[in-house]
Amino acid sequence: MKAFNCLPFLLLLTTSALCLEGIKSVKIAVENPTNSLRPAADVVVSIPDLRRIAPDFTPGSVLVTCTSAATLEQDVAIAESAELPSQVDDLDGDGKGDEIAFQIDLGPNQTRIVTIFYGPPDRILRIRNEYAQRTNALFSSKIEGLGWESERIAFRVYFDPRNDIDIYGKRSRSLQQSIHHLLRSLSVALPQNRALLWRNQFQTIRAA
Repeated sequence: MKAFNCLPFLLLLTTSALCLEGIKSVKIAVENPTNSLRPAADVVVSIPDLRRIAPDFTPGSVLVTCTSAATLEQDVAIAESAELPSQVDDLDGDGKGDEIAFQIDLGPNQTRIVTIFYGPPDRILRIRNEYAQRTNALFSSKIEGLGWESERIAFRVYFDPRNDIDIYGKRSRSLQQSIHHLLRSLSVALPQNRALLWRNQFQTIRAA
């Protein structure tokens, strides 16, 4: 899904948030310019862009929240907000954050105010929720290569001259406790002819 340009304007709050000393915040407006519903729209915010507004912004520990407000004035009047699972991405491998990524539900032509809190890691972690595991991965000779899964699908790549790819569809959303046993058990039912470089062998995986 295409990420929206989510920086039509940025406003730095001059007061601390959540009554915790040392925590600051930046507010941004995220707009859906289309006439279509955009559930879980991908949004990426450049950290250098944030630092142009908030030079002391520290990406080491952040908390992202949103309200249904379309303007800053409406946002100030709303007492409750919802946390958006987020992550800081290091794009060039230098050990420093380059962007913040999160997802947000947007209605047609809707604008929502998003708040990015930052500050001392110990204080941010006290108010930030723990995010449920959504993926799993394993590299092992027992499954002849690399296996990984989401809640909806699982994959395996054979690290040998076959260079095949298996794709396993899931009937219901789930993560298997052992991707090793999952892929080995499904292999019993698969054809042994792996002459094709690309295989698309769908299997049904029931939730445990």
